[in-house]
Amino acid sequence: MNNPLISHWRRRHFWAAVDWLDEWQWEWLGTFTFENNISINNVNHYLHSWVRKLQTLEHLQVAYMGIACWKKKHPHVHLLLLGRGNYQQRFVYLRNINTSVWERQWPFIAQVKTIDDRERAIKYLAAHCFRSKCDEYELVDYNAKLLQRCSMRSGFVG
Repeated sequence: MNNPLISHWRRRHFWAAVDWLDEWQWEWLGTFTFENNISINNVNHYLHSWVRKLQTLEHLQVAYMGIACWKKKHPHVHLLLLGRGNYQQRFVYLRNINTSVWERQWPFIAQVKTIDDRERAIKYLAAHCFRSKCDEYELVDYNAKLLQRCSMRSGFVG
């Protein structure tokens, strides 16, 4: 199964995903688990509920991109997240918020880390678009307006 055409396609697909995700200054990398056999609608419901609580309590807007993966019918999600806000005349960023508090807010098992190596985090997420990492996958995102405002290609530096 070492077909050079498939290997070439996978490399191009991987590097295209890396290039695309490199457009933002991601602050957190999160991995979230779920009950078995959950639908993508329920995955999105859990993610949106968690993010809305984060936004309200931390006084910021959050955006994310990621991948919902099913491996042997066991679902999990990998997300790259960023956040921007202004509270009591101070700028608020996701990178300054305690991740362990938000891991505990997830109803199942979660791991949320502040990104210290952006390139490595992006490659980690991009690698999950391949069959060896997931049996099925679906891309997920949230808050397109903030993503557009924070895009480095649109001039945001911060």
